[in-house]
Amino acid sequence: MPETKFTPGPWYLWGMRQSPKPRVFMYQVRGANHDVLFTTAQYGVHSGAPLDPEVRTANANLISAAPEMLAALELCLKNSEFRRASGVESGPMIEREIEAARAAINKAKGV
Repeated sequence: MPETKFTPGPWYLWGMRQSPKPRVFMYQVRGANHDVLFTTAQYGVHSGAPLDPEVRTANANLISAAPEMLAALELCLKNSEFRRASGVESGPMIEREIEAARAAINKAKGV
């Protein structure tokens, strides 16, 4: 697997606030040492309809969970590869599982 180049987790959502401009919501995701990893603005209109505040917050929470999800997926991939190599599992399902995990890991790592 490629080397990790992003800030290690945990990451967390540093609140949400409405900017002075109407319907613009600002989010910060920060690292464990409180460094700002990124700030994003989400506008109140998405695809022509207002974007629900719960959806905006859920999106930001998903982003902040990325390092932990990547680590968990890498562990699942190792387990799947072990099960395949040891003969515990074989066939198209385990192959699809491994392929999907590798693809998601490579996407997260920019490969």
